[in-house]
Amino acid sequence: MLSTAPSHAVDLDRAKALYLEGKYAEAIPLYQTAAREGDIEAQDRLGLMYAMGRGTRQDGQQAVVWTTRAAEQGSVNAQLNLGSAYNGTPGVARDPVKSLYWYQKAAASGDALAQYFVGLAYAHGAGVARDQDKAFEMFSMSAKQGNAFGQYNLGVAYATGSGVGRDMAKALANFESAANQGYGNAQFALAIASAKGDGVPVDALKARGWFMKAAGSKDPATQYLIAKAYMMGQIVPADSEKGIAYFTRAASQGHVESQYSLGYIYLNGHGAARNLSEAGKWMIIAQHEGHPQAGAAVESIRKTMAPQDFDEAAALAQRWLQTPH
Repeated sequence: MLSTAPSHAVDLDRAKALYLEGKYAEAIPLYQTAAREGDIEAQDRLGLMYAMGRGTRQDGQQAVVWTTRAAEQGSVNAQLNLGSAYNGTPGVARDPVKSLYWYQKAAASGDALAQYFVGLAYAHGAGVARDQDKAFEMFSMSAKQGNAFGQYNLGVAYATGSGVGRDMAKALANFESAANQGYGNAQFALAIASAKGDGVPVDALKARGWFMKAAGSKDPATQYLIAKAYMMGQIVPADSEKGIAYFTRAASQGHVESQYSLGYIYLNGHGAARNLSEAGKWMIIAQHEGHPQAGAAVESIRKTMAPQDFDEAAALAQRWLQTPH
């Protein structure tokens, strides 16, 4: 007697092909069918599609529903995605305890990125008591598997003596491993070390070389470091125009410290002409994104500006927040 493959398996293959072609609207009903039938891969992908708004409107709650089903069935990828969802996804209440729980599940299965996230939680006390020894342990596990984020943070631990004795030789070795994978923060760390002679001889040429590599990064955290360096004249000559440009790039990707920095620059005329409208806009954005000092700055600006001018700045901020970047 001839056997035939289950229909959902055929549909799932078709869904994968459509997804790879970017035909998300055609793929999603096939993923939905397979997910309802309990297919882990389909549940995981469906959760991602809801999270990203691919083939459907973005829906954080549905993303969590389907990703949770896959995670509970043991999908390491879904566990990692669920940890990230609770760490900050539109439509999902931030919950550091739940985030850490799912990251730990994935980390226990050996996922290097999850191990890095668990280390980060222990380092910052997010969802758990701060524990630098545990953070060092998790960063070490992640770094050993070649994860650039783990390597960089292990380097930071060695450089600062967090959870381990300070050892710049080991710090630099880990920074270099991460930098060679293109991680901008690590490239910047090597630039600083070469400029200051921290663990290596002072080498201005090498410092600038690593700096320029970091300057090409699309990571907003690295762009923020580059912006500060240009504003302060660190490693490279001071250039406020370039500094503001890098702050703006990072701010456009949701980097809250860069958003606050732009507000500060325009409020105080530091590196640019004083502009209360721009200051108000960026401080309101930073406040919306959760910067702890932005609220007080917004109130200060409100008292300084004419009501109609402040309302205009608030409208600019609202427009910015509603525009995809």
